[in-house]
Amino acid sequence: LFNLVIEGAVRRIEELECGYHLRGSTIKILAYANDIYLVTRNKRGLPSMLSALEEYANWAGLAFNARKCASLSLRNSGSKKFTEIFSPQLCGEDIPASTGLRDTSTLAAS
Repeated sequence: LFNLVIEGAVRRIEELECGYHLRGSTIKILAYANDIYLVTRNKRGLPSMLSALEEYANWAGLAFNARKCASLSLRNSGSKKFTEIFSPQLCGEDIPASTGLRDTSTLAAS
């Protein structure tokens, strides 16, 4: 049932002009079971994705719990790759920043 309801949100995110380009394809959202991953090339694209997701959730009667989410921002600086702290907002609450994938159940990544 969740997959049927969330399909509209997936389509709405796919319509946005953001995402991460990889080998000729643009990845914007990954959804599996009750996990949703938003993927964008930079931090500027994530607020519009979260806003679209929140608007759709309000319309569908769904609620997101920002405390059960996590954001992960990866930075590539030449030969060094590292994470940086980034806490976007969902439903008026900060999404906690993650320092790695081990402690996440739902992830908003930029």
